[in-house]
Amino acid sequence: MLLPGRIASLPLTGLGHATNGLLGYLEQSHPALLGPTAVQPVRRPGLLLNFASLGDRTGIGAAVRVSRGTNDARVRGEYQGTTRHYNRTTAGLDAGPASLEYRYEWRPEDQFYGVGLESARQGEADYARQSQSTRATLVRGWDRDSQDSPARVALSAWGESRTDVTRTGRDATQVSYQQRFPDLAAATLDRRVDHAVYGVGLTSDLRRGRPHWSTGWRAAVSAERHDAPIPGLAFDAGPPRGAQFTRYSAETETGVSFMRDPRTLRLMVRAIDQRVGADGDRLLPSDMVTLGGGDGLAGYPSGRFHDLDLMLGRVSYIMPLARLAELDLHSEWGGVYHDLRRDASARTLRNSFGVAMRSRSDARVRGAIGIDFSREGFELAYTLGRLP
Repeated sequence: MLLPGRIASLPLTGLGHATNGLLGYLEQSHPALLGPTAVQPVRRPGLLLNFASLGDRTGIGAAVRVSRGTNDARVRGEYQGTTRHYNRTTAGLDAGPASLEYRYEWRPEDQFYGVGLESARQGEADYARQSQSTRATLVRGWDRDSQDSPARVALSAWGESRTDVTRTGRDATQVSYQQRFPDLAAATLDRRVDHAVYGVGLTSDLRRGRPHWSTGWRAAVSAERHDAPIPGLAFDAGPPRGAQFTRYSAETETGVSFMRDPRTLRLMVRAIDQRVGADGDRLLPSDMVTLGGGDGLAGYPSGRFHDLDLMLGRVSYIMPLARLAELDLHSEWGGVYHDLRRDASARTLRNSFGVAMRSRSDARVRGAIGIDFSREGFELAYTLGRLP
């Protein structure tokens, strides 16, 4: 009775035996590669060295973070930079449930293919974005496992003064977006856009398990308004030049597991609905929702689809290959729309599917490398650092 299943699983069984042998050899001969400190940030009192996390297609980079203070009050600063010249500088003050943060970011080569699901793969272009913001956040959390552990239920509110400037893309191998999309560039290129941003969000994360989470669920809902700048708080005292809009977001994920070393089946659903009011023709590419790469539909390149609204679903099956490795088989279905309620339908959804090898310890997953496929080709991806 078990013979059909054993035959069907032979490729994965062989991969598991090969992986187990290789990792066993490395664990004995080069324990530093696979031990508890592998792919771990360097920590010193008040200092943290880690990998940069600025998104897809940003290059390999590093992050340096310094902090002073206690859990009740802390001053911190961070700089991240990559080989593709992306960088982000952050300075913040945390005091209990409240925080104040300043951020400056430069993104020289973000991708843009046009608006909508029918945008052409051959229409690839790039743009640069310069952004700075000051943000105040207040978070109230409940249901903690311990005093220092994160809250499983949290209500947050925030207010932000932000300015963005869209520049000519810096990738010499690509056409910049003002040449490929002159109408959009005429309304957004080199224009300083100031917004007063404020919103509220509620999150509940009841997932548990190790090395990856294997039971429970999480959910998050938020509403965020991008409004005209407030005089005296804006970086620029000039008139607003950007679109004013409200973004509603909802995401939920759940999973079920079986057997001692958990084989886990996960389901995730995400929806974003944006309501644009004044100056809708001046909506920046960076303010549109995006699919492709790490944003969802990983078989498509980063920034492949842009529009106002978004719907995405993901099914994953995670299974052990060896003590220090596991396999993630996944498929994603999603789309971007001008009006989610009117335009979204099952027949419009794009699909991608892929497989990733995840490195783990007994406590957590520490990185992954994989390949994702779509009808337009395939994308290779890697992640260094802790994974869910």
